[in-house]
Amino acid sequence: MKIRRADTESFGAQASLESPWERFIIEKIQPRRREMNSWGQLKSHTKLLVDAARGQKLRPQKIGSTHTSTFTLTRSGTQVGGVSDGVSTLVSHQALRAAQSRETARLHLRLSEVPHLAARTFHISQGNAAAAFMQTVDQPVSVRPSSPLSRWGATANLTTVNELAQAWERAAEACAGLSSARQQIEVEPFLPWIPLRIFVVGESVVAAVARVPLYVVGDGEQTLDELAQRELEARTSCSFLDRVNISGHAELLALRGLDAESVLGEGKIELLTYDRSGQLGLGWSFEFPGQLPQDLGELAVSAVWAFPGLGASAVDILTPSVSDGTGAVVCGVEPAADLREFRYPAFGNSQLPHRSIMERISA
Repeated sequence: MKIRRADTESFGAQASLESPWERFIIEKIQPRRREMNSWGQLKSHTKLLVDAARGQKLRPQKIGSTHTSTFTLTRSGTQVGGVSDGVSTLVSHQALRAAQSRETARLHLRLSEVPHLAARTFHISQGNAAAAFMQTVDQPVSVRPSSPLSRWGATANLTTVNELAQAWERAAEACAGLSSARQQIEVEPFLPWIPLRIFVVGESVVAAVARVPLYVVGDGEQTLDELAQRELEARTSCSFLDRVNISGHAELLALRGLDAESVLGEGKIELLTYDRSGQLGLGWSFEFPGQLPQDLGELAVSAVWAFPGLGASAVDILTPSVSDGTGAVVCGVEPAADLREFRYPAFGNSQLPHRSIMERISA
């Protein structure tokens, strides 16, 4: 995966060096950086589900051509469920469609009184309306294309209308190749909090990862250029993740507006991106450190229950602390989440939400 504007987020004003995200990295993540996993052959998302079904004595049977990823699941000749495009029958079509629309998802969360990120969705032609919304937020904002088909165009920590206008052009460019209905841009409060992805099946949390961006820690001697290059080398060495072109570290620094030749003070941290996608994007995924606080788990379960017909889903949460869920908000509900992030994290132990899904189907 070549690092280019398509794979990074750019920035407005500098974020506080005392942000919860950075404190979490220093206290919980940095001590584990020598423990990177080295997975062998990886199974695909669908293969994980199919093998888990067989483990529950269910018989997967493919529907359609040999290239399809749709299966029925039967036991003793009776159909008990299925998998289509990586999504099990624990997820209704209505719930899937509702979660995939950011505005509809926020409506469901709001009606169920689930704390969530107070974002708004605008068409690319509504830049003036987005600027007016920014004035009502009364804090820095971020913008990002709504469609998962857009792999770039996000800009974080914007504090002025002029910064928003420049970021809007970038996001609109990222949406240009999509249909008009998909040319949507999210404007959200910028929160330098800790991104978590929690997987819920039924009433239970079955897996959780912390999603960490690429970052560097100063030693008082090396330049930012040297530190950034080393961080990207570490990311590239993780052979089970999408590969990164090492020459891209200079662009990351440029997008942050950082001086590549400056020396970062000892123990100081600098984020290279505010990507919230963990190892599915330009970053790392860590098994959640320690026991997930009960209130964070309850928030994730409440988010899933806000969608009728949703029996299994990943929930993306931003939290100012991992010791409790005070102030945490839901920023996404993803029924089609890639389960490999839990099974093959860059750091920490495997978690097995695919087995929990099939246990629920076979119950």
